[in-house]
Order: sequence, then structure tokens, then C-alpha cells
Amino acid sequence: LGGADRDKLDPILDACVPVYKEQLDEDGQVDFKGKAKAFTRVYGFLAAILPYTSAAWEKLSIFLNFLIPKLPAPKEEEHSIILGEVRGSEAFDMLQAMNTGHDGSLGTLHANTARDALIRLENMVQMGSFGLPIRAIRTQIASAIDLIVQIERMRDGTRRITQVSEVRGLEGDVITMNDLATFEYDGEDAQGRITGHYRAALIRPGFMHRLEYFGRDRAWMAAVAEF
Repeated sequence: LGGADRDKLDPILDACVPVYKEQLDEDGQVDFKGKAKAFTRVYGFLAAILPYTSAAWEKLSIFLNFLIPKLPAPKEEEHSIILGEVRGSEAFDMLQAMNTGHDGSLGTLHANTARDALIRLENMVQMGSFGLPIRAIRTQIASAIDLIVQIERMRDGTRRITQVSEVRGLEGDVITMNDLATFEYDGEDAQGRITGHYRAALIRPGFMHRLEYFGRDRAWMAAVAEF
């Protein structure tokens, strides 16, 4: 954008709106705007915790943040919720929202492992649920959450995804989980940086039908194949 004033940027952004309205049908508009919003939210979340690596993504994020408010709303839009750190009784409201049609929602919390994240989430819900039974809380968690991504700060100062786990459901009073991918430590390089590799579980995740519904199943399988 070259540091241009807003009055110089607006004509450029305004020229994009007719393309959006005339070249995309209603489904295309829903798809484009949903993906644009998802990109800006997820990029904003990742940019807060990971090192800056992609100028192209940063430029795209800035451009879309200017463009999205100018696009007319289609009849149907995704209503995802992207939260920062969850640290208290608001966890109960988050689960309520996730269980009432807000697909693709995302939140963060501090925990040592994916399993510990569920325990901490359960404890936070109890802070604001006024005596809700433990089984009811766990049922809500198992229904709302599909995937937990564990990011760890290593002793060499880098942050890495160390565990990707799915929430399978509730068996008795226990929330069951599967590790879909884990980071395995190999050693250090000559500069003292930790080296390792990822190991993926060759299992079909329980949320695969949701990936297929949103057209993300091939992208998921391609990502798993890279491990």
C-alpha cells in the first residue's frame, strides 16, 4: 500500500467491489468473504505467537482488512469466533457459542499438554457455570472441540507445534483423545538449535466428515502426507 493516504486507497478498494458482486454468485461471495475473514483472523492469531516470516501474507492481511468492510454482506456468512487467551469463566460462554452453530471457532489457553488443556478448560468452566455437573461440562467440551494444537517454546528459544490431538468424544466420564501428529526430538545442530521430526498417526480423524463438508479434506490429507 506504500503508505498512501486513505483517500487514495479507497478508489482502489472500491474497484474490487464490482468484481466481487458481478463475477461471483451468492455461493461464491459467501465462500470468498468467509475465507477472507478466516485468513485475517487466523493470521492475526498466528502473528501474535510466531516469528514474522512472510511479507506476502502480511500484505494480504492488511489488504483484506481494508477490503472486507466494503464488501456487501451475502445472505449467508460464516460466523466463526476467534478468541485470544481464555483464562477464566468466559470459557463457559465460549463453549456455549461453539455448540450453537459457530463453526471454525478458535481460542487459546496455557497448558503443558493437550490433555492438560482439557483439564484446565474444565476448571475454567466451573468458575462460571454455577454448579454445572462435571459430566455436563465434559459433554459440552467433547461436543464443541475437534482439535487441540499444542505449541511449545523450546529451550533454544524457538516455538514449535509439538502435538496435534483430536477430541474423539466422551466414554463414560472420560473425554477420549487421539494424537494425530507429534514432534519427536532428535538432537541439536551445530548452532545449538533443536532438531527433530514429526510423526503422524495413520488414522482417519473423527472430524473428517466436517473437512469434507467444507472442502478441506484434501488439504488435510496433503498436510498429513508431508509428515
